Amino acid sequence: MKGRIAVLVLFFLVRPFLFGQDDRHMDVFTPNFQSFPETEIIEHPDLFEYSSEEVRSHPEFGILPHNTQCEDCIELIQERDQYSRLYIKPGTDAMHIFAQSSYTPLHFEDENGRWLSRDFRLTPTEQMGLFRADRQENPTFYNSNENVAGIEVGPFIFEHGSRIGWYWQDSFGNEVALGRADFGTQSIGEHGVLNSNAWPQADLRQVFDEASVETDVVLMNPPNVPVNSSFLIIRDTVELPDGWTVDPMYSNGLISPEGYFSGELKIRNEYGHPFFTWGLVKVYDSKSQGGYGFYQVEQIGKEHVISWLTPIEFLTHANVQYPVVIDPVVSGRDSIGFFVTNQAQVGANMDFTKSTLGSCDYTVTVRVPGHSEIFDTYIDLEYENPSVMCKVNPPPGTTPFCEFFDVTMEVVSPCGVSTGQLICNPAVPPFLGTCTTDPNKVPGAGPIQLQQFVANFMNCIQPSCPDHSLTYTLKNRTLQCNETCDQNCAVGKFFAVTQEALRLEGTMSADRDPICAGEPVTLTAAAQFGVPPYSYDWSDANGPIPDTGAVIVVRPELTTFYAVRIWDVCDSVFVDRDVIINVLPAPDVSVPDTLYLCEGGIQDLGGSPTSSTPGVSYQWTAVNPQPGVTLTQVNSPNAVATVPLGQTGVNRFAIRVTENGANNCFRDDTVTLISLPDPIPQIVPDSTVSICSGDPVTISVQGSYASYQWSTGGAGSSITVTTPGSYSVTVTDANGCTGSNSGINVVEQAPIIFDVEPDTTVDLGSPVALRTDLDLSASNIDSFRWSPPDYLSCETCVDPIASPELPGFYTLTVYSFGCVYQDSCFIDLIFPEDYFIPNMFTPNGDGNNDEFYIYSAGGIEVVELLIYNRWGEKVYDGVDPWNGVYKEVLVPPGVYTYAFTLSLFNGTTAYEKGSVTLVR
Repeated sequence: MKGRIAVLVLFFLVRPFLFGQDDRHMDVFTPNFQSFPETEIIEHPDLFEYSSEEVRSHPEFGILPHNTQCEDCIELIQERDQYSRLYIKPGTDAMHIFAQSSYTPLHFEDENGRWLSRDFRLTPTEQMGLFRADRQENPTFYNSNENVAGIEVGPFIFEHGSRIGWYWQDSFGNEVALGRADFGTQSIGEHGVLNSNAWPQADLRQVFDEASVETDVVLMNPPNVPVNSSFLIIRDTVELPDGWTVDPMYSNGLISPEGYFSGELKIRNEYGHPFFTWGLVKVYDSKSQGGYGFYQVEQIGKEHVISWLTPIEFLTHANVQYPVVIDPVVSGRDSIGFFVTNQAQVGANMDFTKSTLGSCDYTVTVRVPGHSEIFDTYIDLEYENPSVMCKVNPPPGTTPFCEFFDVTMEVVSPCGVSTGQLICNPAVPPFLGTCTTDPNKVPGAGPIQLQQFVANFMNCIQPSCPDHSLTYTLKNRTLQCNETCDQNCAVGKFFAVTQEALRLEGTMSADRDPICAGEPVTLTAAAQFGVPPYSYDWSDANGPIPDTGAVIVVRPELTTFYAVRIWDVCDSVFVDRDVIINVLPAPDVSVPDTLYLCEGGIQDLGGSPTSSTPGVSYQWTAVNPQPGVTLTQVNSPNAVATVPLGQTGVNRFAIRVTENGANNCFRDDTVTLISLPDPIPQIVPDSTVSICSGDPVTISVQGSYASYQWSTGGAGSSITVTTPGSYSVTVTDANGCTGSNSGINVVEQAPIIFDVEPDTTVDLGSPVALRTDLDLSASNIDSFRWSPPDYLSCETCVDPIASPELPGFYTLTVYSFGCVYQDSCFIDLIFPEDYFIPNMFTPNGDGNNDEFYIYSAGGIEVVELLIYNRWGEKVYDGVDPWNGVYKEVLVPPGVYTYAFTLSLFNGTTAYEKGSVTLVR
């Protein structure tokens, strides 16, 4: 085809797609051009209870955001941030919570710093014919009076669409006008404007999204143009401020010889900053076959003429199935995928990949309030299959668009469990457009509820007292395009997770009502959610009940109420629940709880009243009697039970006293009859006890009893005896049963009598042989020892030798069967007392008679020696011999006086005085 590029045409075979059998899917968006959303203001008391005065002044107080994914809930606006929300279910005391977080912003700040929910939907204004979507950074509007669509970026407004016309162009570049769009048949709704039959067999529709307007020309049939036509042209004229430009962006490299290009248009201000974008011209039929159209831009003064050119060859091709859509989008600076925050511009579109080794991953972290248990998880997703051709070499004659079944998305929980593929419903047809869970875009759509469809999706998450965060991962893949985290096939537009959590809840129930007085009623408290384990506080009209379990049994005598308060480990409390138990009158009955017999016998069971009452009947039954146990007088107030003698064990008996009146109420009671064995006291020691003559021994009873009676007359748990004999005890236990011990024998060992010799007196230094008349090697002798060991030749010899230096006793100790026997002898000493005191000494150093001292045979101790000269001066005071020196000088020769103080062997003291001559 001369002067033109070849037109790219796509032919697709329809492939089958299997849908899941549950609700894990998204729905295809069909714009609503008929109606507008109604705003409902919630005035539930909980909303005011949990909101301050400042929060109540918020412009969205009491209004649920348009993409709220919980039913019958209220939002706590004070919990908002840019990406998160928190809802509670009213009437649950804030125990039922929905925490939602999004990958893309849910809110934006107004001039007062308040978070407002983003809402792209058009709503009517007070001005007739003007419809606006103001809840976004770049508000959009449609003015039906002028048939103009607009986007606002700051103070700048971009309007387009009011002067759309269409033309056809022949192969020589000549144009033929087919007329401007007819806006006579128009319908407007929350998603935009539909102009039916704007041209013959063609509709014009404008679909509003966040900060964007998609202008679609929908051809119902091939255009009626000459066969030599080259392009169908859709043309719009816009007016821009001085200095603003429309710059072509050759994004996909397609340029026709006529100078037309396939790409985007950037509308820039006088400083070159982009404020608006006119997207690619996409052309596709009902089976996703298509390609890109072209742009031509001409400027005439302030006006810019924007032409969209679609090859006639495509529109008239035999394989094209109508309707055909020609689809450019005008978007503001802050549209989906390019949000402005306080710090920077942040891209938010989510990419896809065909990589078999991975996926394009995006995470959302949800902060879940503490004191709660995860109940369910909801996923909200939205993506657009925007009819963008894959940037690969397609098969000859085709340029494939991605279709819904080419897109795969799955979400992985914090437990690592995947949802599996989340599908678009229906996948075919249509093939292109937006797939979403937003009920504002698809009536009846809703979030993907996972807990009930995906086994173990959140089972690893345990209930928690503190707040905690859970992170979910979205994995995007495609089947068609070979991109690596790009937007060639599809673009993700929304990913949010709502975590439903429940704090402590509880119920209380009674197993029956009304009852007869005294009948048992089982009260059951059931707790769930929150953080177990749980504890229970019970009470009635009289105050607290000591029972703390989840199930208690009560026996009210009068109509009364019972209440329970349930706690979990986080100290969360479930409010009181109470029930009223209605009590009908019943006759009195009372029997002891427990009665005791001692190894069988006859027992009166003791019913009350003790005598028959008119109009009242009695019936005793044995609940679980032992063999041989009998029950008599069963229709009297006091039945008699007989237990065979010697038999022990537990027997239970029940009485029912019935009032034979209108209510026929009865009262039951039970008595437990226990036949106890008589005690058998154990004595310690438990065998014959041998004692030494006169020694005491203590005999005790093991265990504790109520009373004791010994054969000695003692009444304690033990006795002490010193004489041989037989001793026994009788004990009585706490139940009055008695038992005796056969007794214990106490025997006395025969004493061993012996003599130790000799009792004697010897001279000091003389040895003495000790001896005894006892055979120390006899078998009844365990051991023996002589003492004291001083001056003895051996302690364990039969005949030791004593060499005493002092008089004293020597003892033989004999050990026999635990008894000790002794005898002693006394050895006295004769000490020598002869001594000599010289009358002269010669201290001349010749080694002979150089010192003055006393001479003794031994056994005498000098206690003191005093020496005086002839003038009475003391020249020596000591106990050692005197060498004739005084004050370190040898005294002169002469006569000196001495005085000795002596200690003798017999313990007496002697004094000796005299004179001694010192000779040189």
